[in-house]
Amino acid sequence: MRVLEGKELEDYLKQMQEWEAKKAKAIEDAFQREIETGDDITNLLWTYTDSNLRWELFADLAEKDKLSDEAFNKGLATAWTEGRGTGDFRAIQYFMRCKKELVMNEEELAYYNRLPDKVTLYRGCSMDEYEDEDGDSCFGISWTTSREIAEFFAFRNEQEDTAVYSIEVDKEDIKAVFLSRNEFEAICFGGDEVTLVTDEPTELYTKYMERRKQELFQPK
Repeated sequence: MRVLEGKELEDYLKQMQEWEAKKAKAIEDAFQREIETGDDITNLLWTYTDSNLRWELFADLAEKDKLSDEAFNKGLATAWTEGRGTGDFRAIQYFMRCKKELVMNEEELAYYNRLPDKVTLYRGCSMDEYEDEDGDSCFGISWTTSREIAEFFAFRNEQEDTAVYSIEVDKEDIKAVFLSRNEFEAICFGGDEVTLVTDEPTELYTKYMERRKQELFQPK
């Protein structure tokens, strides 16, 4: 790796300082006004944050009521799928108030509309996540309509005490479906009793991993 020095290093540091100042100004301006459109919030989140900060900026703007209805929903979709909001309790509040026709894009909304009235969802996770010390379910809100995807999340790291669980829910209890990461993610509250599907990989997992390898090494 080439090491910058002299005038070249000075120019680089100057550019970085200018960029940081521009970023700080854009974020400061966002808190001084209401963000009206989905494009505005999406551009702000993509341009001036990385995946570590994207969710936090969105949540801060939402908490200070700086987002229009459209900006809130589009920002929620971007911050959730391209950020790190899975451990934030505010995500539950946000998805409870989101609007399906705004938080999902056309492809996702069409996928949602094709779902049956009763939907089986899957989640791959540790068994510790399924039951806390009191035996109560402490599942998250992120599920998938694909069992093979759930098996991938459960068994990809070859850890012990992981499993795939399923739950049957009313379609209306699914707040959003996200397809951008090919995970067929369903954000859901409610549902019937959770069922253990498998605590070891099945043929579905094997075939899915083989397909991923083929796609990875396929010439472009």
